[in-house]
Amino acid sequence: MSRRLIGVGVLAALVVALGVGTWLFLQKRAARAAQVAASSLAHCLLGAPLSAGETAEERLHRIALGGPPADWPLRCDKLATGLADALDRAGQKADAADVRARWGTGFTLERFEREPESLAIPGLTPGVEPAPDAPAAPAPASAADDRMPRLVDKGTLAGTTSDPVPGAALHLIVGQSDLCSFSEALDGARCTSLAKHAPVGAQSLVLWPPGDPGGSIWVSDHLHADNRVQRFFRADTGTLFDAKNPDRAVYAHTFGEDRFVTLEPSDQPTGGWRLSAWAGTQHGAPVELDLSFKRLALLSDRMLWVARGHDDDWDHLLSASLTREPLGLGKPVDHGVVEVVPDTIEACRTQDGLAVVLSRGAEARVLFFTDGAASEMKRAKLRADARGGPRMLSCGSADVTLTRVVTTARKRTATDVTGFVVQHARCSKAGCETFEVDLDALLGSAPDAVRPTGTRAGDVVAAGLDGKLLVVWRSATRGIRARLAQPAALQGAPDLLVFDDGVSNGRRVLAGSVTAMSLVSRHSAAVLLLELSAGRGVAGLRISADQAVSPVAPRG
Repeated sequence: MSRRLIGVGVLAALVVALGVGTWLFLQKRAARAAQVAASSLAHCLLGAPLSAGETAEERLHRIALGGPPADWPLRCDKLATGLADALDRAGQKADAADVRARWGTGFTLERFEREPESLAIPGLTPGVEPAPDAPAAPAPASAADDRMPRLVDKGTLAGTTSDPVPGAALHLIVGQSDLCSFSEALDGARCTSLAKHAPVGAQSLVLWPPGDPGGSIWVSDHLHADNRVQRFFRADTGTLFDAKNPDRAVYAHTFGEDRFVTLEPSDQPTGGWRLSAWAGTQHGAPVELDLSFKRLALLSDRMLWVARGHDDDWDHLLSASLTREPLGLGKPVDHGVVEVVPDTIEACRTQDGLAVVLSRGAEARVLFFTDGAASEMKRAKLRADARGGPRMLSCGSADVTLTRVVTTARKRTATDVTGFVVQHARCSKAGCETFEVDLDALLGSAPDAVRPTGTRAGDVVAAGLDGKLLVVWRSATRGIRARLAQPAALQGAPDLLVFDDGVSNGRRVLAGSVTAMSLVSRHSAAVLLLELSAGRGVAGLRISADQAVSPVAPRG
């Protein structure tokens, strides 16, 4: 073979080798470009690489909780197109077709939440950095979820009761049998079962009667709608006070650690009333009272009653304080005419006294007792509505609030037919202000995912807190959220993400991890109680007047 032919062959081989090398280089570069395109899309959709055990669905959920901007994830659409083109150039035709098929029908958050499997990204390779100009996903939100420590490991919120005369302190009987005593700052609570101290044959347990702030805690194991009480026992020792007659209406007040004063009907004379001072199961000589009344209540150490005036035909509110030594009732004070006899008389403690509320339907009269002197009665009237839930009575340092949630029938969409209105009255010695907050107006143009569904009982709870109004709701898929501001400023206030009920044990759940919630407000903070699904107990979150949210720590 001639040297010329050999040279031609060598040259041809070099050309082929160069072509193959170029092709391999281009293929490798195309494959690398596809990896970068996949990483860029993942960076735009999900942000930083997923942590060990985390799924793309969970990351997407936490980003959604934070309230992402309106242009996300649509801004990632062009990166999906770029990935499909890059996969084509890399010869990965099937993957390119898959990307176009899955992401060619809409790039919306709602769609990804509905079809989380569409988040799978072909060609995504660990360690490959996204392109420098690839936009990042919004930061995922961080919120407490059902992995937080629980106050009560088993039980529900059904039957939960709190202090009969609320003040700055907070005690709760959760699920009818666990007593939770909260720290002064409401950031921790010690919960213990009352079972070992409850009398034999005990029924549902309630905190009762009202006593001195900071004194011992007493519990009744039977309380009728008209306040007929069977017996009391001390929560920490089981010391029993027994009225001996469960059919008698018994009102009571505790003085100190083990001393009771009770108010009950008397047979001598028939229709009379008497005071008795008890120590355990024994009492001293009773003090007979000559009272004629239409309504009566003993709230802390003050008795209040509504009776016909001596010199006119009007009903008046009268009150007198208990005297301890000797046992008796102080001189009655007439607080003026009551146009309508109240259905209930209740009270809570402000920083410097007692606020008393006389209610009938949607109307209330409020007066404040400070150092034995009483203010004038102030009138608060909420809109009457048969769909209203129970009223929440809360005392601040110098005011009292009455709050309730009303459901309304309306058709915002084909499936959203229940609205919520929060009715709120705030009273001080200067007078009362009333407000109504429509949750539809409050949420404005917020997406359906942020709104309560209206299909679950107790989806919205509210209470007054330090001169503001706190509204908490379970959204459809965006967690348990809240707003806290002056009532007139709520519409412009930011949402607070209070709890993530969209995960359970770290895994995404569509049904939600919370089955019920309850809100209890005190002077400087409120406690949101959450009943967890599948009988996993009750957890607590503290919401402060400055909008800070933190778990209530269980303490041994």
